[in-house]
Amino acid sequence: MNAMEMNLIQYRAWDKKRKEMLIVTRIQWDIFGSEIVMIETSNWVKDELRYYDSFDEEEDQTEPEYNLNDLELMQFTGRIDKNKDLIFEDDIILFGENAVHGGTHGKVIWIKSRGFVYEFIDGQYKGKCTDMDDDWRTYERVGTVYENPELLETEK
Repeated sequence: MNAMEMNLIQYRAWDKKRKEMLIVTRIQWDIFGSEIVMIETSNWVKDELRYYDSFDEEEDQTEPEYNLNDLELMQFTGRIDKNKDLIFEDDIILFGENAVHGGTHGKVIWIKSRGFVYEFIDGQYKGKCTDMDDDWRTYERVGTVYENPELLETEK
């Protein structure tokens, strides 16, 4: 992956209804640019395109087969892990052996005032956040909050 690819805005989406992760290939906004009206996705395995449309119960007669409300959209952070996997919002990270904060796992979240950060799942800083600049090259992406919710559970 070259530097140009790293700077692209990329998304993936979790289909809550079908329980699968999808690649977002296109996002269509309304004419004002304030609301998403359609997301085009691709499935890694089946190589099929799907179009998730907006649906308003008061205005629309029939619900689309693929409803935007079924999707959780996640943005690429601009970081890759030690295995060259892209790190997205809602990923679960295993911290490297050099971690100085005492925890072993973190969840990637977006905070408007800080950008993408890791929220500690365990250790002495559980529930607190740290910037992603803290030696992120030693981190490993081990799952997502949707596909691997068991990784969010910690011993008390």
